[in-house]
Amino acid sequence: MSHDITVNKIIAETTTRLIITTGILISIFQYLFNRSLWLDEAYLSLNIILKSQFELLKPLDYQQMAPILFLQIEKLLSELIPYSEYGLRLFSLICFAGSLFLFFKIIKLIHEEHFTIIYSLSLFVFNPTMIYYSSEVKQYMTDVLILIAVYYFALKKYDQEEYRYYLLGTIGMAAIPLSNVSPIVLLSCGTYLLHDWIINKNVRFRYLVGVACVWILSFLSYYYFFIMVHPLKNLMIVEWENYGAFMPANPFSMGFYHFLYQKGSMIILSLFNFGIIGGGGLLISMLLGMAFLIRKKKTDVMILILTPLILHLLLSSFKLYPFDARLILYVCPCLIILSSFGIKYLAELLSAFIKIEKIGLLAVLFPLIIFICFVCRVEYPIKRNEVKNSIMYIQQNMNDDDTVYVNFLSRVPFLYYHHISYSNMEHKKVFIGQRTMFWNKDKWSADVGKFSDDLSLLKGRVWFLFTSVADEPEKMIFFKKTF
Repeated sequence: MSHDITVNKIIAETTTRLIITTGILISIFQYLFNRSLWLDEAYLSLNIILKSQFELLKPLDYQQMAPILFLQIEKLLSELIPYSEYGLRLFSLICFAGSLFLFFKIIKLIHEEHFTIIYSLSLFVFNPTMIYYSSEVKQYMTDVLILIAVYYFALKKYDQEEYRYYLLGTIGMAAIPLSNVSPIVLLSCGTYLLHDWIINKNVRFRYLVGVACVWILSFLSYYYFFIMVHPLKNLMIVEWENYGAFMPANPFSMGFYHFLYQKGSMIILSLFNFGIIGGGGLLISMLLGMAFLIRKKKTDVMILILTPLILHLLLSSFKLYPFDARLILYVCPCLIILSSFGIKYLAELLSAFIKIEKIGLLAVLFPLIIFICFVCRVEYPIKRNEVKNSIMYIQQNMNDDDTVYVNFLSRVPFLYYHHISYSNMEHKKVFIGQRTMFWNKDKWSADVGKFSDDLSLLKGRVWFLFTSVADEPEKMIFFKKTF
């Protein structure tokens, strides 16, 4: 019996190492693939490479908003690796690796069973959405790292309890200018610490008050200097309203429940992106996990898992922070932990029929099954708008007297690649089009009139570089036409 347990433990530990190694390799290969910047990335990237550190403290161009410290780090890395997306995306890759390492430590603190650890790591590593954002020039992977880091140092055991509060105070001060969701994360952690103090009374209340004061003062200072009078504030509210990212405030309206259904589907199908069957299994495991936590009266774990989602929904109802897939990427670890308790509960139910050692051994199938879901759902390396291929094709095939028509939504990626000297059309005829897309009935539509006006100005052989923005994934297209 003891021999079987030892063998199972060795297999489980080996599987765990393989999952972590695979996760690092997958994210590195995605990073090295160096896919083209899509529209939002190009908007932010142009700000980063063209503005100084001081200018990045001011409102950005192209209707962009990002945490101040995140922008400063991005600027530094873009100068260390210039004229490339590698510098701009390096911080997201580092955040993914740090998140994976700390998430593994959190899971080991929460679970003793190897099968729940393997399952949790598999969901984290083979999540296509997580891998995609591990090489995105945006702050969403930083949000994930902030939540995991704050939760880890809150859950970690200390020789002297006050060290927990010294560390959390310091991390919280750094998190506020680094992540837009840090107030949600810190309030969730504060609620957990308050509950821990009420139940266990293992630390003096003054440490809690001290940490809370440090966090609040840091946030108020950041809010006063960088958020309160931001000129894009109202514009961003209107834009996110168009995307339906704010929860209706009236819980008695049909819109309220329609919103919850839509966003619940978004979490299961888009945030994890394992398809209908995989998403259905994930939903069942989450429901089982909630049942397990309620049955075991694990209020502290429920606070950590559910508070970020509840707070984010409440903030969206007040139009303070939108609720959208990439903006809630940081709750993925919480949902994975919830699902892991569901798997644990299922194992307890099955233990009446199958020995728990055999259930643990079967856990090696988790990474295989989840990896198959990953492979079936995405083409790896993950692509989005491969505008670089289009630009290069046009450059290689156009004549000296040809014209390049760049539609309005393609202008910023085009300008970015011009500034880093990837494209060489300085002496070519380039026509930047008008805004030919408008928002209509929850989707982007083409303004044919404005597009026709642009075309009337073009003569000779023309190359067209377009970005199509709609409910379908955006695609970069190119073609040539003679007028």
